[in-house]
Amino acid sequence: DNASEDAEDDDNASEDAGDDENASEDAGYVENEVNASEDTGNDENAGGDENASEDAGVGENPKDENASEDQNATEDDKSVNEEEDNGEFGEGAGKESSKENVGNEESNDNEESVEETEKEANDHSGSTDETREVSGENMDETNEGSGDTDETSEGSDEADEGGKSKNQLQDQCDDESNNRWSDREWPASSVQSLVNCDLSDSKCVYFYPANFFDSKCGLGKNFSKYVEQIERKRLNGTLWNNMPAVGFPSLTMDRLCLDETGGRVELEDDKKNTKETDELSDIGLHKNDDGSKCMTERISFLHVHKSGGSSLHSAFNAISRSRSAQVHRHKFFSPSRLPIPPDEAEDRERQKARKSLEQATKYPTGQFNSEQHVIFALMRDPTERFISSMGQAMGANGSGLNGVGPKIRKACIDPESTPASTLKCVAKYVKDHTFWVELHFTPQVLDMSFATLYKDIPLAIFPFTQIKTVLDYFGKGDVKVRNGKSETYRTDKVLTDMTVDDYDDESLQIVCELYEMDVLMARSVGIEIPRCDPHIPHKYDFKK
Repeated sequence: DNASEDAEDDDNASEDAGDDENASEDAGYVENEVNASEDTGNDENAGGDENASEDAGVGENPKDENASEDQNATEDDKSVNEEEDNGEFGEGAGKESSKENVGNEESNDNEESVEETEKEANDHSGSTDETREVSGENMDETNEGSGDTDETSEGSDEADEGGKSKNQLQDQCDDESNNRWSDREWPASSVQSLVNCDLSDSKCVYFYPANFFDSKCGLGKNFSKYVEQIERKRLNGTLWNNMPAVGFPSLTMDRLCLDETGGRVELEDDKKNTKETDELSDIGLHKNDDGSKCMTERISFLHVHKSGGSSLHSAFNAISRSRSAQVHRHKFFSPSRLPIPPDEAEDRERQKARKSLEQATKYPTGQFNSEQHVIFALMRDPTERFISSMGQAMGANGSGLNGVGPKIRKACIDPESTPASTLKCVAKYVKDHTFWVELHFTPQVLDMSFATLYKDIPLAIFPFTQIKTVLDYFGKGDVKVRNGKSETYRTDKVLTDMTVDDYDDESLQIVCELYEMDVLMARSVGIEIPRCDPHIPHKYDFKK
């Protein structure tokens, strides 16, 4: 019933919405993301082809792609435009899925519920050591007295009195024994780079997901149970079935030069085999008198779903065609309906990704050591992202096989539906069925924790409003996406016409409370979510 395309052995699949003969809706690498635009009456983001490919195994440079996206995001987005969503490493990579019943999605009323599926293979749902890096203690201790909380999307009942917070830790947290990354004596770097958050004019702030979810004194300690839930779901085969695989790409640039238009400039003495293992010196961004710029650094990014990820994939792929650059993709999760035996919980790809994440760092002062890299991600206003997630989860291009869209449409859309009534209905649906019901409803901070294997590492966080700045850095600031407001993109006109103006107090409260952890995380890095202020009180004074 939850039919999907098996992309397990199709890592080199590519997609072009226009005329690429290798187009594939279900096995494509790039998960095409969102484009927020304030002007709903003068949208310029229609159209735009995207052809991206990947090799998740050996890190070879992808073949030529033609991807474009216009990301004129503003803080007060009035519309949400999105492009096709095919998964970072292929949509619906479930190993035991089938396409036999695609035509019967609308008649899946008797399909087993999330609760029933969750009960399968309980023998394989035990905890793993890796989540303890986040929680700071044994998961059984964390869950003591809480019962089975896998099917709840609400925070802990424990009162949050607020106070001061630094590095996503509550002020009373003075446990030096944990040897946190944020406690390291790391010299501030003055190297010019987009992802150097130490610079006075930087657009990013370092964030520590392990601190945030620390179950003793993290800013998000009341939500630490979800880190344990996501790992149990991975192990028992109920996590994001028929939905995209997960990984992260790392881009190594050794004197990679771009002209004023973003075109690559090949130097005569360019290296021909730039590798992830290279040591890099004379690092950072170097601007030249002719307007060109050269970069020497190693940067990875987390594809936070519905926050511009496909555009960043396009930028990485375009740059990697230079002899002076290489993209290495770390793929470590493909949804599977089968429980994972305890002795297979850490497969080879997961071990390789973990090894890479151990080399994540703040921006260096002098050189990048072998495999050392800075990881960045974009954070989006959850009230805007929810509308984008709705459009995707309810069957937008690339998500037609998730098995969830027809159910939500049946529950929330009829001939009398308006954008406002549909928004409220879907908000209630996700509240009742939990955000686990579809990958794109997952809170962003939880997405980041999962994508970094719960490691205690720093992430450079940019507000989504800086997407064009980020893309400009990689020479792709003029790319365009498919228009989420077009008549053919989303499945229903009420979804196409929906904007943040369709929230009322009730629906807004539901969404803000569903994503309270994202609101807290955003505030901790200086990103305000004003629509949620009436529903999520300001309790913390965040120290810089």
